[in-house]
Amino acid sequence: MNLINAIGLDVPNIYLLGQGFSTVILSQVFHPSDRKFALSPIRLDLPITDYYHQEFADYYQRIEEDLSGIQFAATCIETQMINDQSRINELSKITHWQPEYIQRFQGDRRHIFLTYLRVYSLPQPILLEDPIDESKLGRFIAIPKVLSINKIEPILTDARFNEHCQAIKEQRNPLWRSLENLMYQCAENTFRESTLNFGNELKTFINPNLKTSYAAKSNKEWMTRIASVGNSSDGHEFEKLVRRSFSYLGFEVREEKFKKCLDYEQTGGAGGLDLYTDYPYKIVGECKSTKHTKVPDGVAAQLIKLGYKHLQDDYKTSIKIIIAAGLLTTDAELTASNNKMNLLRPETLEKMANLQAQYPGAIDLYELKKCLEIKPFGDASDEKINEYLDQISEKYSTYQKLITCIHRCQQKSQDQPVTFNDIKAFIKFGSDADAIVKNLGDSLLKTYLIELSSPFTGYIGKVVVGGQDDKFYWRRDLFDAEV
Repeated sequence: MNLINAIGLDVPNIYLLGQGFSTVILSQVFHPSDRKFALSPIRLDLPITDYYHQEFADYYQRIEEDLSGIQFAATCIETQMINDQSRINELSKITHWQPEYIQRFQGDRRHIFLTYLRVYSLPQPILLEDPIDESKLGRFIAIPKVLSINKIEPILTDARFNEHCQAIKEQRNPLWRSLENLMYQCAENTFRESTLNFGNELKTFINPNLKTSYAAKSNKEWMTRIASVGNSSDGHEFEKLVRRSFSYLGFEVREEKFKKCLDYEQTGGAGGLDLYTDYPYKIVGECKSTKHTKVPDGVAAQLIKLGYKHLQDDYKTSIKIIIAAGLLTTDAELTASNNKMNLLRPETLEKMANLQAQYPGAIDLYELKKCLEIKPFGDASDEKINEYLDQISEKYSTYQKLITCIHRCQQKSQDQPVTFNDIKAFIKFGSDADAIVKNLGDSLLKTYLIELSSPFTGYIGKVVVGGQDDKFYWRRDLFDAEV
């Protein structure tokens, strides 16, 4: 692709195109098919709500996106002249633009041009010395030098792009627009890690091709500090990180008087409780950051005291956790074991958070509950939790190896979808199949295919024919998600 100029577009418009949420722009002139140009960001003085729907405007104002340079290029696929006023009026319902903005854009003209763009992510952004003036909106702009790009990645797959364009032509919303609106709602809850994480999962599901830095950016730097802070003397910061971790895993506090016990923006809670959750089940915890010392019996005793004080009989059925780096003293070990207290080390908590980030939804909170409810307790319980996490890692590693097998099997079938028997034969006789996958029985292989081809995971596509004649095809790897 050779680029000699760029077209000026407002920043939110480029964001929508770059995410794959939109494939069209409004034009004042007719753009011939196959015309190629970069997308140059222009910041407008108008409030975003003056030209975009409220839901998207609210979402966009919450996120942080760096569009200081040119990050995308596009090929014009088609330009439509729309001179049917009723269709122009309906355009707002199937795009992100406010009807008033479309009317202002149309002005006194009896038509508008709607240009369909196939958008690509540039390998390296083109830096701009000065901001582009607002008067250049919709106009072509010279770029610093002619660019010749050999390898360029489309933002949308062929199927998604074609479906999106067809939906606009048929005056209907794309199939995933409702998921996009749900993603906007998730972003409203900035203090719920699990909700924000789900919003990022939705973004990846809406567009599996999002692999660039322009994809969902959730700040996970805090995860890298859990172990180091837990092994320091900074108790307040450790308490915040513990709460943030449990919130990120999906735990909640629904009872108003205990909400501070999961608020990772501050320390302290109801009567001194370091950690408390009541959904999907009750957990009560005590944090102790230690540099070199053992964890004294007073920590376990404090958990019992505060637990009974604030939870009364509910304390008996609550999961009890001491989150601390050091070993328990002899007395603390005895108290913890006799009172079914788990010891969770900072390194293990960091491992748990990272696992959830790498494989969103991998940690089933009810399966975790089963692990925390059984022996051993005390010092040995940390090893028990680690074994549970290792089982999850192994399972998802097997998932990825199976996805790779399906991809390679499909490549050997001229990129056509493959049946269960095709996959089974490839695994059994193919030299490319991993040993772990070769050991999967038919029943487990079928189960994994069902899980991976679920519309809510989107790793493997499925063509329903019936029974073992159903066909599968590769869509994306597990490791596409940003960590």
